[in-house]
Amino acid sequence: MRKRIGLLLVFFLSAMMVLGEGTLVLLVPTGEKYDGMEVFRKLKASDPMFFKARNKFTRGLVAESIYLHGVLQNYLLKKRKIQEKYPLYLALTEHQGGWARKGLVIEDNGAKKILKDAYYIDIHQKALEQNPAELGSYHQIIPHEMGHVFLGLLLGEYDILTPKVHYFCTQTDPRVAFSEGFAESFQYVAIVTEQDQRIKRSIQENTKQLGLSFTRELHAFRREFSWPGRLGFYRASMPKWYQDLENYRRFNFIESKLIQRPARSIENSDPWLQKLYLDASVWPDIRRFRTQENAVATEGVIAAFFGFMLQSNLKKNYYPPEYYRDFLPNDSSFIFEREIYPLRNQYLKIFTVFNKYVNLNNTSTPPIFQFIEGYLREYPTEEQIVKAIWKEASGLDYSAESAMELWVVNPKAKFIPWVMSSFGPKQAEYPFDLNAADSVDLICISGFKPADVPVWLEARKQKGGFSSLQEASSVPGLSNESVNALNSLRLISNQVQNNEETLSLTSLITYPLLHFVKMGFLWYLILALVYFLVARITHYPLQPLNFLWNFLAFNLFILIAAVVTFVIDKNILAISILVLMIIAIHVYKGYRKKTYNWPAIAFTFGMALVLAYSLY
Repeated sequence: MRKRIGLLLVFFLSAMMVLGEGTLVLLVPTGEKYDGMEVFRKLKASDPMFFKARNKFTRGLVAESIYLHGVLQNYLLKKRKIQEKYPLYLALTEHQGGWARKGLVIEDNGAKKILKDAYYIDIHQKALEQNPAELGSYHQIIPHEMGHVFLGLLLGEYDILTPKVHYFCTQTDPRVAFSEGFAESFQYVAIVTEQDQRIKRSIQENTKQLGLSFTRELHAFRREFSWPGRLGFYRASMPKWYQDLENYRRFNFIESKLIQRPARSIENSDPWLQKLYLDASVWPDIRRFRTQENAVATEGVIAAFFGFMLQSNLKKNYYPPEYYRDFLPNDSSFIFEREIYPLRNQYLKIFTVFNKYVNLNNTSTPPIFQFIEGYLREYPTEEQIVKAIWKEASGLDYSAESAMELWVVNPKAKFIPWVMSSFGPKQAEYPFDLNAADSVDLICISGFKPADVPVWLEARKQKGGFSSLQEASSVPGLSNESVNALNSLRLISNQVQNNEETLSLTSLITYPLLHFVKMGFLWYLILALVYFLVARITHYPLQPLNFLWNFLAFNLFILIAAVVTFVIDKNILAISILVLMIIAIHVYKGYRKKTYNWPAIAFTFGMALVLAYSLY
């Protein structure tokens, strides 16, 4: 009996997991909402999930992030930026991915506690079953989302100027890039600071295997844009492989410094397909470095900068304990030397600069330059190392001078903001920064002549950026068509919607299906003509129902090929075997009847060629 009571006491005391200055509270959803906020209940210590979470979420950078969450709130309380200190709430839900959210309701014995200012991490329950030695596991994702919590506490909300869903190598908005890049740096730091060498080696091996596994998808994806008439299986299958590519780049592109290179473009008669391929950023262009304007708006560069900073010797530069007093608890038992070790030291220095110098709604200076300039003012003796870190991350010599942001809207767009849903939905307007625009952005402006692109880009380079839309359209040497095209743009007037969570997952199914039907019909017209000609040559009797059957059979095979591409890697082999079996059945029937259905055999063979062309 005493043993049982002792175990219950242990569980009760561990219901609030205390990690130094940080406290973690585990939640599960009730399925209700209150005033637009999710309602949760605390996970009971008797629940099997609690024990799993307690073991998994109290080590590595996850535990360190929870500690930092506590000391940061000490700092903000003393600076009167917040009114109350909260534990870190971690909600185990059925929602895909991981999210940092603000505002929740906790239900306890029928009473509801409303916490509008509290942050929580929303993560899928399957995280409890993940192997921490895999790339992209919860040991990296939770710290990533904690990065967003830190930014929310320190910097608050900010205006989003582009509807483009962000990715590691994609140029977006300097504020989105800064926010996401800082958060993504936690994934990189979680790996390089991993103390368990077995886990670290396993992640590195997993990274190598992923790098080898992407080759086929990346080449096939490129062919979707450069080979006409392909059915688009690899664009449709992006949800299968693209997130793994993102996790791979969040580590490998920092380690290899490939993040210094911009995305490779591709030739296509449709400029919006060129834009889509460029935004997917599947291949780096190793012939070039990014421009300054591109670097400050690319989250991978920001992630590399903070990742390298936290790896550098800067973290060993301590200041007197009084400097950190606002972060420290009002506790005489607190021993500075024991608690503030190098990694924590550097994070506290970063938090100090964020609070004093960074304003995400200031569009006159990119946030990363606000941070660097503020850091150099706060810690002037570290200037040389900080500038070297920026060059290591971006490939560029540090200069705080950058072209002003000039946000405009292209009103005649066919823009796809979410590359993983690469067939749609499309937006009729495309906001972009004219002073960070590349050649693809320009040719996407209806009427802008490709021959004028180098003239305009060189004029912008010479001026260090344009100060107005009128100046941008007054470049000497431009054709009248290009001038009119630039004048059709309008200055952006307010923030735009962030599509990351509002884009429906059904678009991942419906838009590819519509594309398959359209492309399947166009190919069917060619195959039906082949069927008709072979029937005439072989004097095989034609029946209208045969054409309908062939159309349905072809579309069925397209769907089978799409599913096979999602499920297995050797999709061409699987489809080839299936088609050969069908041809063999036709031949066998012909042998038995002493007459061969040559039109059906020709149609099946042609169908196989179309599928092989699209699957290669």
